[in-house]
Order: sequence, then structure tokens, then C-alpha cells
Amino acid sequence: MNKQEIKEFTDRVNANRLELAAKFMYLDLCTEAYHEQEKQFDAIYERVLQAGDYRVGRPDYEPRRAEDPKPGDRITTEDWMFLLSDEDFQRVMDIAGHIFIEEGLTDEQGRYTTNWMMLMFEAERDVNEFFIRKIVPKQLQGIFWDNRRRVVVMEKMRKIARQMI
Repeated sequence: MNKQEIKEFTDRVNANRLELAAKFMYLDLCTEAYHEQEKQFDAIYERVLQAGDYRVGRPDYEPRRAEDPKPGDRITTEDWMFLLSDEDFQRVMDIAGHIFIEEGLTDEQGRYTTNWMMLMFEAERDVNEFFIRKIVPKQLQGIFWDNRRRVVVMEKMRKIARQMI
């Protein structure tokens, strides 16, 4: 960016400061809520695994590293759930599913009560579209339709704008 483009970018950020701040705050809220929701799901899976006696049940599984669970080892974290037998996996999913409903994370059909991941993606898209329409200087808008460079430039501009507000 040359000096004129930087000045135009700065002027546009300043002119749209409140709306931009609100969009960033909503994106941050959705991102934080999504990560919190994921922690709740992970904690429930681990609680179910630790309460039961679930063991590595895949006959074709061979550990690759020394710290990996061996056949017959007890599984207590969700990171290794893929090693459960099909029956144990289904049992864990059923038990966890009931807890998800009790805790208000999902409804009876297994749908999120609040899909924070989708809200986070929508907020991200909203920020990006706002940037392209109102913040990015006209001369640079063409590069945002070139997907290879779009992400890098968008991230740099968003970082600068976030520091300005």
C-alpha cells in the first residue's frame, strides 16, 4: 500500500469506527462462546469416559508412539474415542447425548440449542464483507476476489483496524 492508500484506509476506519467496533465485539463474543461450548462438550465426553470402563477395542489398531494407548488400555479422554469398539462408542454417545440434553446444549434431536460455530462463521463473514465494502480502498478491492491473496491481506488489514479502534 502506498501513502495515499494508507491514508484512505485510515480515514475509512475512522469514519466507520463504531460500526466496525460493534462487528468485532460480536465476532469476539461468538468466538468466545463457541470455544466455551466446545469445552463443555469435551468435559462431558471425558466425564462419561472416566465413569465407565471403556477400553481400546479396535482389533486392527497398532500404536505408533510409546505414549499412545495399547490394545486393552482404558480410554479416559475424548482424544482417543475413535479407538473404542463400535458398541462402546455408541454407548458413550448415547450417555453423553442425554447429558447434553440435560445441560441444555442440545435438543432431543441432537441439534445445538445455540449453534455458536455457525454464528461465529456468520460474524466472520459479516466483518469481511463490511471490510470489502466500506474499509478497503477502491483500488485494492480487486485483490479480495483472488482467494490466494485474500486471506493474508484481509488478516493484516483487520489486525491494523482492530488496533485503531
